[in-house]
Amino acid sequence: MAGLVSDRGWVVKAVALFVSPAVAVMAMLFAVVVVLAPLQPSPALSLTASGCLSSDTSSISGVKLDSEQVGVARTIISVGKQLKVSPRGWVIAIATGFQESGLRPLPYGDRDSVGVFQQRSGWGPVATRMDVASAARMFFLGGLHGERGLVSIPRWEQLPLTQAAQAVQVSAYADAYAKWEPLATQTVSRLSGQDGSCTSHGPWVLPTGHTPYVLTAGFGECGGLWAHCHTGQDFAVPTGTPIGAAGDGVVVFAGWSGPYGNLIRILHPGSIATWYGHLSQIRTRVGAQVTAGEVIGLSGETGNATGPHLHLEVRLGASPASEGVPIDPMPWLHAHQVL
Repeated sequence: MAGLVSDRGWVVKAVALFVSPAVAVMAMLFAVVVVLAPLQPSPALSLTASGCLSSDTSSISGVKLDSEQVGVARTIISVGKQLKVSPRGWVIAIATGFQESGLRPLPYGDRDSVGVFQQRSGWGPVATRMDVASAARMFFLGGLHGERGLVSIPRWEQLPLTQAAQAVQVSAYADAYAKWEPLATQTVSRLSGQDGSCTSHGPWVLPTGHTPYVLTAGFGECGGLWAHCHTGQDFAVPTGTPIGAAGDGVVVFAGWSGPYGNLIRILHPGSIATWYGHLSQIRTRVGAQVTAGEVIGLSGETGNATGPHLHLEVRLGASPASEGVPIDPMPWLHAHQVL
Protein backbone atom coordinates (compact mmCIF):
# COMPACT_ATOMS: atom_id res chain seq x y z
CA MET A 1 0.00 0.00 0.00
CA ALA A 2 2.95 2.36 -0.21
CA GLY A 3 5.65 3.47 -2.63
CA LEU A 4 9.04 5.05 -2.18
CA VAL A 5 10.75 7.73 -4.24
CA SER A 6 14.13 8.40 -5.86
CA ASP A 7 15.90 6.63 -8.70
CA ARG A 8 16.37 3.70 -6.35
CA GLY A 9 12.59 3.37 -5.92
CA TRP A 10 12.29 -0.36 -6.58
CA VAL A 11 15.26 -1.13 -4.37
CA VAL A 12 13.95 0.95 -1.49
CA LYS A 13 10.52 -0.59 -1.79
CA ALA A 14 11.96 -4.06 -1.52
CA VAL A 15 14.13 -3.04 1.41
CA ALA A 16 11.23 -1.46 3.27
CA LEU A 17 9.25 -4.66 3.05
CA PHE A 18 11.72 -7.50 3.24
CA VAL A 19 14.87 -6.56 5.15
CA SER A 20 15.68 -5.83 8.76
CA PRO A 21 14.28 -2.73 10.49
CA ALA A 22 17.76 -1.23 10.76
CA VAL A 23 18.33 -1.38 7.02
CA ALA A 24 14.82 -0.18 6.36
CA VAL A 25 15.47 2.90 8.46
CA MET A 26 18.57 3.66 6.39
CA ALA A 27 16.52 3.27 3.22
CA MET A 28 13.89 5.66 4.48
CA LEU A 29 16.48 8.41 4.66
CA PHE A 30 16.29 8.55 0.90
CA ALA A 31 12.55 8.73 0.46
CA VAL A 32 9.08 9.26 1.84
CA VAL A 33 6.56 6.44 1.98
CA VAL A 34 3.31 7.40 0.32
CA VAL A 35 -0.15 6.00 -0.18
CA LEU A 36 -0.87 3.92 -3.23
CA ALA A 37 -4.27 3.03 -4.61
CA PRO A 38 -5.39 1.15 -7.69
CA LEU A 39 -5.04 3.00 -10.97
CA GLN A 40 -8.22 2.84 -12.99
CA PRO A 41 -8.67 3.17 -16.74
CA SER A 42 -8.89 6.85 -17.57
CA PRO A 43 -12.17 7.96 -19.15
CA ALA A 44 -12.26 10.27 -22.14
CA LEU A 45 -12.14 13.43 -20.08
CA SER A 46 -10.15 16.62 -20.52
CA LEU A 47 -9.93 20.02 -18.90
CA THR A 48 -10.70 23.27 -20.65
CA ALA A 49 -8.63 26.37 -20.01
CA SER A 50 -11.19 27.54 -17.46
CA GLY A 51 -10.85 24.37 -15.45
CA CYS A 52 -14.20 22.96 -16.48
CA LEU A 53 -14.57 19.29 -17.23
CA SER A 54 -15.06 18.46 -20.89
CA SER A 55 -16.37 14.97 -21.55
CA ASP A 56 -15.90 13.12 -24.79
CA THR A 57 -19.39 13.40 -26.25
CA SER A 58 -18.91 10.73 -28.91
CA SER A 59 -21.13 8.42 -26.88
CA ILE A 60 -24.01 10.87 -27.14
CA SER A 61 -23.37 12.34 -30.58
CA GLY A 62 -25.81 9.85 -32.09
CA VAL A 63 -28.61 10.77 -29.71
CA LYS A 64 -31.39 12.57 -31.53
CA LEU A 65 -34.05 14.48 -29.66
CA ASP A 66 -37.55 14.36 -31.05
CA SER A 67 -39.58 17.48 -31.70
CA GLU A 68 -41.20 17.42 -28.25
CA GLN A 69 -37.85 17.22 -26.45
CA VAL A 70 -36.37 19.97 -28.63
CA GLY A 71 -39.37 22.16 -27.90
CA VAL A 72 -39.02 21.61 -24.16
CA ALA A 73 -35.29 22.41 -24.30
CA ARG A 74 -35.93 25.59 -26.31
CA THR A 75 -38.54 26.70 -23.79
CA ILE A 76 -36.22 26.11 -20.84
CA ILE A 77 -33.47 28.11 -22.58
CA SER A 78 -35.92 30.91 -23.41
CA VAL A 79 -37.13 31.16 -19.81
CA GLY A 80 -33.54 31.10 -18.58
CA LYS A 81 -32.68 34.00 -20.88
CA GLN A 82 -35.72 35.99 -19.73
CA LEU A 83 -34.71 35.51 -16.09
CA LYS A 84 -31.06 36.35 -16.89
CA VAL A 85 -29.91 32.92 -15.72
CA SER A 86 -26.55 31.97 -17.18
CA PRO A 87 -26.21 29.12 -19.74
CA ARG A 88 -24.88 26.94 -16.93
CA GLY A 89 -28.34 27.14 -15.37
CA TRP A 90 -29.96 26.06 -18.63
CA VAL A 91 -27.72 22.98 -18.69
CA ILE A 92 -28.62 22.11 -15.09
CA ALA A 93 -32.33 22.49 -15.83
CA ILE A 94 -32.21 20.42 -19.02
CA ALA A 95 -30.13 17.68 -17.37
CA THR A 96 -32.69 17.59 -14.57
CA GLY A 97 -35.49 17.31 -17.12
CA PHE A 98 -33.79 14.41 -18.85
CA GLN A 99 -33.48 12.55 -15.56
CA GLU A 100 -36.95 13.30 -14.22
CA SER A 101 -39.10 12.90 -17.33
CA GLY A 102 -37.01 12.24 -20.41
CA LEU A 103 -37.44 15.98 -21.07
CA ARG A 104 -41.19 15.66 -21.56
CA PRO A 105 -44.17 17.24 -19.71
CA LEU A 106 -45.46 13.95 -18.33
CA PRO A 107 -48.99 14.06 -16.84
CA TYR A 108 -48.05 11.38 -14.32
CA GLY A 109 -45.22 10.44 -11.96
CA ASP A 110 -44.39 9.30 -8.46
CA ARG A 111 -47.42 10.05 -6.29
CA ASP A 112 -48.53 13.58 -7.25
CA SER A 113 -45.45 14.51 -9.32
CA VAL A 114 -46.06 15.74 -12.88
CA GLY A 115 -44.38 17.72 -15.61
CA VAL A 116 -40.86 18.03 -16.99
CA PHE A 117 -39.32 18.37 -13.53
CA GLN A 118 -41.78 16.06 -11.78
CA GLN A 119 -42.67 18.82 -9.37
CA ARG A 120 -45.05 17.81 -6.61
CA SER A 121 -48.29 19.51 -5.61
CA GLY A 122 -46.58 21.89 -3.20
CA TRP A 123 -44.93 23.65 -6.13
CA GLY A 124 -48.23 24.75 -7.62
CA PRO A 125 -51.41 23.64 -9.43
CA VAL A 126 -51.22 20.78 -11.92
CA ALA A 127 -51.74 23.14 -14.86
CA THR A 128 -48.79 25.26 -13.75
CA ARG A 129 -46.52 22.28 -13.30
CA MET A 130 -47.54 20.82 -16.67
CA ASP A 131 -46.82 24.06 -18.51
CA VAL A 132 -43.15 23.85 -19.52
CA ALA A 133 -42.47 27.59 -19.28
CA SER A 134 -44.10 27.87 -15.85
CA ALA A 135 -42.34 24.75 -14.59
CA ALA A 136 -38.99 26.05 -15.82
CA ARG A 137 -39.61 29.39 -14.15
CA MET A 138 -40.29 27.59 -10.86
CA PHE A 139 -37.19 25.43 -11.29
CA PHE A 140 -35.11 28.60 -11.55
CA LEU A 141 -36.94 30.81 -9.02
CA GLY A 142 -38.73 28.38 -6.70
CA GLY A 143 -42.20 26.96 -6.14
CA LEU A 144 -45.34 28.83 -5.18
CA HIS A 145 -45.12 27.70 -1.55
CA GLY A 146 -41.50 28.42 -0.69
CA GLU A 147 -39.77 25.54 -2.51
CA ARG A 148 -36.20 26.50 -3.32
CA GLY A 149 -35.24 27.36 -6.89
CA LEU A 150 -31.83 27.10 -8.50
CA VAL A 151 -30.84 30.77 -8.28
CA SER A 152 -31.57 30.87 -4.55
CA ILE A 153 -28.91 28.22 -3.85
CA PRO A 154 -25.70 29.88 -2.62
CA ARG A 155 -22.98 29.79 -5.29
CA TRP A 156 -25.03 27.43 -7.45
CA GLU A 157 -22.90 28.15 -10.51
CA GLN A 158 -19.84 26.86 -8.69
CA LEU A 159 -21.43 23.57 -7.62
CA PRO A 160 -21.16 20.29 -9.53
CA LEU A 161 -24.27 19.86 -11.68
CA THR A 162 -25.64 16.92 -9.73
CA GLN A 163 -25.31 18.81 -6.45
CA ALA A 164 -27.04 21.91 -7.82
CA ALA A 165 -29.87 19.86 -9.32
CA GLN A 166 -30.31 17.85 -6.13
CA ALA A 167 -30.55 21.03 -4.06
CA VAL A 168 -33.65 21.91 -6.07
CA GLN A 169 -35.17 18.49 -6.58
CA VAL A 170 -34.33 16.79 -3.25
CA SER A 171 -34.42 13.45 -5.04
CA ALA A 172 -33.99 10.00 -3.55
CA TYR A 173 -31.38 9.45 -6.27
CA ALA A 174 -29.03 12.32 -5.50
CA ASP A 175 -26.31 11.34 -7.96
CA ALA A 176 -28.56 10.54 -10.91
CA TYR A 177 -28.29 13.89 -12.68
CA ALA A 178 -24.56 13.76 -13.47
CA LYS A 179 -24.89 11.29 -16.33
CA TRP A 180 -27.04 13.75 -18.29
CA GLU A 181 -24.56 16.63 -18.15
CA PRO A 182 -22.80 15.91 -21.49
CA LEU A 183 -26.08 15.59 -23.38
CA ALA A 184 -27.56 18.69 -21.71
CA THR A 185 -24.40 20.68 -22.47
CA GLN A 186 -24.49 19.57 -26.10
CA THR A 187 -28.20 20.40 -26.34
CA VAL A 188 -27.65 23.95 -25.06
CA SER A 189 -24.73 24.43 -27.41
CA ARG A 190 -26.67 23.25 -30.44
CA LEU A 191 -29.86 25.19 -29.70
CA SER A 192 -28.34 28.43 -28.43
CA GLY A 193 -24.70 28.50 -29.43
CA GLN A 194 -23.83 29.13 -25.78
CA ASP A 195 -21.29 27.23 -23.68
CA GLY A 196 -22.93 25.98 -20.51
CA SER A 197 -20.24 23.46 -19.57
CA CYS A 198 -19.51 25.42 -16.39
CA THR A 199 -18.65 28.91 -15.30
CA SER A 200 -15.08 29.98 -14.83
CA HIS A 201 -13.83 28.21 -11.76
CA GLY A 202 -11.76 31.04 -10.40
CA PRO A 203 -8.14 30.72 -9.32
CA TRP A 204 -6.32 27.46 -8.70
CA VAL A 205 -3.50 27.65 -6.18
CA LEU A 206 -0.75 25.42 -4.84
CA PRO A 207 -1.97 23.87 -1.57
CA THR A 208 1.44 24.30 0.10
CA GLY A 209 1.38 28.04 -0.55
CA HIS A 210 4.79 29.73 -0.50
CA THR A 211 6.42 27.09 1.69
CA PRO A 212 9.49 25.54 -0.02
CA TYR A 213 8.89 21.92 -0.96
CA VAL A 214 10.63 18.95 -2.54
CA LEU A 215 8.81 16.77 -5.03
CA THR A 216 9.12 13.17 -3.93
CA ALA A 217 6.88 10.34 -5.14
CA GLY A 218 5.15 11.07 -8.41
CA PHE A 219 2.01 9.85 -10.11
CA GLY A 220 2.04 6.31 -11.45
CA GLU A 221 5.22 5.25 -9.67
CA CYS A 222 5.13 1.52 -9.12
CA GLY A 223 7.27 -1.60 -9.20
CA GLY A 224 7.14 -5.30 -9.74
CA LEU A 225 6.85 -6.06 -6.03
CA TRP A 226 3.82 -3.78 -5.61
CA ALA A 227 0.20 -4.47 -6.37
CA HIS A 228 -0.76 -0.85 -6.91
CA CYS A 229 0.72 2.35 -8.30
CA HIS A 230 0.88 5.82 -6.82
CA THR A 231 -2.19 7.96 -7.54
CA GLY A 232 -0.92 11.40 -6.59
CA GLN A 233 2.06 13.71 -6.23
CA ASP A 234 3.94 14.13 -2.95
CA PHE A 235 5.22 17.49 -1.75
CA ALA A 236 7.73 17.10 1.09
CA VAL A 237 7.18 19.97 3.55
CA PRO A 238 7.71 20.32 7.31
CA THR A 239 5.03 19.06 9.65
CA GLY A 240 2.56 21.82 10.46
CA THR A 241 2.76 23.55 7.07
CA PRO A 242 -0.62 25.18 6.37
CA ILE A 243 -2.41 23.38 3.55
CA GLY A 244 -4.89 25.36 1.49
CA ALA A 245 -7.68 24.26 -0.82
CA ALA A 246 -6.48 24.09 -4.42
CA GLY A 247 -9.66 25.84 -5.56
CA ASP A 248 -13.22 26.72 -4.67
CA GLY A 249 -15.32 23.73 -3.73
CA VAL A 250 -17.21 21.72 -1.15
CA VAL A 251 -15.59 19.42 1.42
CA VAL A 252 -17.05 15.94 0.92
CA PHE A 253 -14.75 14.05 3.31
CA ALA A 254 -12.63 15.07 6.28
CA GLY A 255 -11.33 12.39 8.61
CA TRP A 256 -9.22 9.29 8.99
CA SER A 257 -8.81 7.17 5.85
CA GLY A 258 -6.50 4.23 6.55
CA PRO A 259 -3.15 4.56 4.75
CA TYR A 260 -3.96 8.15 3.79
CA GLY A 261 -4.05 9.08 7.46
CA ASN A 262 -5.98 12.28 8.00
CA LEU A 263 -7.53 12.98 4.61
CA ILE A 264 -9.59 15.80 3.13
CA ARG A 265 -11.44 15.48 -0.16
CA ILE A 266 -12.86 18.53 -1.93
CA LEU A 267 -15.32 18.45 -4.82
CA HIS A 268 -14.92 21.31 -7.29
CA PRO A 269 -17.07 22.52 -10.21
CA GLY A 270 -16.86 20.41 -13.32
CA SER A 271 -16.69 17.11 -11.39
CA ILE A 272 -13.08 17.73 -10.34
CA ALA A 273 -11.92 16.52 -6.92
CA THR A 274 -8.71 17.14 -4.99
CA TRP A 275 -7.45 14.97 -2.13
CA TYR A 276 -5.05 15.99 0.64
CA GLY A 277 -3.47 13.15 2.59
CA HIS A 278 -1.26 12.52 5.68
CA LEU A 279 -2.38 15.72 7.44
CA SER A 280 -1.40 16.27 11.06
CA GLN A 281 -4.54 18.34 11.63
CA ILE A 282 -7.85 18.83 9.86
CA ARG A 283 -9.27 22.33 10.05
CA THR A 284 -12.48 22.02 8.07
CA ARG A 285 -15.60 19.87 8.07
CA VAL A 286 -17.78 17.96 5.65
CA GLY A 287 -20.18 20.29 3.87
CA ALA A 288 -17.98 23.37 4.24
CA GLN A 289 -17.72 25.53 1.14
CA VAL A 290 -14.09 26.57 0.81
CA THR A 291 -12.29 29.01 -1.44
CA ALA A 292 -8.95 28.72 -3.20
CA GLY A 293 -6.10 29.01 -0.70
CA GLU A 294 -8.32 28.73 2.38
CA VAL A 295 -6.45 26.74 5.04
CA ILE A 296 -8.09 23.34 5.49
CA GLY A 297 -5.42 21.54 7.52
CA LEU A 298 -1.77 21.14 8.44
CA SER A 299 0.73 18.83 6.77
CA GLY A 300 2.04 15.80 8.62
CA GLU A 301 2.90 12.13 8.30
CA THR A 302 -0.21 10.34 9.55
CA GLY A 303 -1.19 7.05 8.00
CA ASN A 304 1.23 5.14 5.80
CA ALA A 305 4.13 7.60 5.67
CA THR A 306 7.67 7.84 7.04
CA GLY A 307 8.24 11.55 6.59
CA PRO A 308 6.18 14.75 6.60
CA HIS A 309 4.62 15.61 3.25
CA LEU A 310 1.39 16.44 1.47
CA HIS A 311 -0.03 13.72 -0.73
CA LEU A 312 -2.05 15.59 -3.38
CA GLU A 313 -4.44 13.90 -5.78
CA VAL A 314 -6.49 15.36 -8.63
CA ARG A 315 -9.43 13.32 -9.86
CA LEU A 316 -11.86 13.71 -12.76
CA GLY A 317 -15.42 12.48 -13.06
CA ALA A 318 -15.98 12.90 -9.32
CA SER A 319 -19.35 13.43 -7.65
CA PRO A 320 -20.84 13.16 -4.16
CA ALA A 321 -21.23 9.41 -4.79
CA SER A 322 -18.07 8.76 -6.85
CA GLU A 323 -14.41 9.26 -5.99
CA GLY A 324 -13.56 9.87 -9.65
CA VAL A 325 -10.49 8.76 -11.59
CA PRO A 326 -7.02 10.00 -10.55
CA ILE A 327 -4.84 11.83 -13.07
CA ASP A 328 -1.25 13.06 -12.89
CA PRO A 329 -1.44 16.28 -10.84
CA MET A 330 1.72 17.83 -12.33
CA PRO A 331 0.51 18.47 -15.92
CA TRP A 332 -2.81 19.57 -14.45
CA LEU A 333 -1.10 22.07 -12.11
CA HIS A 334 1.01 23.39 -15.00
CA ALA A 335 -2.03 23.68 -17.29
CA HIS A 336 -3.75 25.83 -14.67
CA GLN A 337 -0.67 28.01 -14.14
CA VAL A 338 -0.25 26.86 -10.55
CA LEU A 339 3.35 25.78 -11.16
